[in-house]
Amino acid sequence: MTVNLINRLKKDPEWAFAFEEQKDKYIKLYKDALDADYEWIDYQFEDNPQLLGLNSTILKQYAEYNVNNVLRSIGEEPIAEETFNPCLWVNQYTKTGAIQVAQKEKISGNYKLGITDGTITDEDWTSFK
Repeated sequence: MTVNLINRLKKDPEWAFAFEEQKDKYIKLYKDALDADYEWIDYQFEDNPQLLGLNSTILKQYAEYNVNNVLRSIGEEPIAEETFNPCLWVNQYTKTGAIQVAQKEKISGNYKLGITDGTITDEDWTSFK
């Protein structure tokens, strides 16, 4: 969502200058977010839990991979060491277009993750109990 918003605003002549003027500040926000992820990962693994295929090193690499992808998507240089996605299995939960469905379910899109109905009105909400 932030990538889409930033890219749209960067193209808007009334907003583009702000991204150039404030570039250091918003890049620092991404660095701070990555540091917060590192701290959270360290906290989660401080008792050395045993999780099959997952440890603090892998999660930190995944955080770096994600922040670099976001920065590249908004036309900025990566801030973390270049790496590959160590958690490819996550894609099945985050990329809704790649979800497999049974043949009889192909007509309906109701089973896709993250799909919302943008046509709901205020009147529709009053009918819910």
